[in-house]
Amino acid sequence: MQQWEKEQKKAVKVNIAVSLSFLTVCAVLGWVYISFHAGHTALFGISLLMMVLLMALFTVVLWKGTERNQPDKSLPESQYLLQYIETLRWRRKTITTYTWYYTLTLWSAMMCYMFDVLAEASLQLKIIAPLVTTLYIFGMQLFIKKKTRRKQISKIDSMIQQFMDILNEDYESSS
Repeated sequence: MQQWEKEQKKAVKVNIAVSLSFLTVCAVLGWVYISFHAGHTALFGISLLMMVLLMALFTVVLWKGTERNQPDKSLPESQYLLQYIETLRWRRKTITTYTWYYTLTLWSAMMCYMFDVLAEASLQLKIIAPLVTTLYIFGMQLFIKKKTRRKQISKIDSMIQQFMDILNEDYESSS
């Protein structure tokens, strides 16, 4: 349980940092829209709105993977262990699946934005800017996956297994 509490505190700190950074980015995107929307097509505003909505949705997904409420001590241990396991499974799914959905959707929104912003640019810039952005976004995803996500998934799987072992022990002792 101490490992769980330590991971929860870490997850809350990370979620706060991500939420604050997303809030900052949303403010900048709002400023970009207000300052530069004249002379652009609807794609400009839609792509910025898509990015804002995407960040808001992903923030909700991240926070859902954080069990902020302490379990009711009057509940049987098996019930709140199942609650912890459910939270860990959600967190694992966020890392393995939802992060990639977020990345693909963000990339799509950025490509729409660039399509509109670079409409009057040279052919060279129309090719280089999306290429660099694509390489950066997916390169960072692969780098993060290699450096941290495997470790996170391993920790999550280990905690799930520990909780499952406790549940199995309780089940066997009650039988």
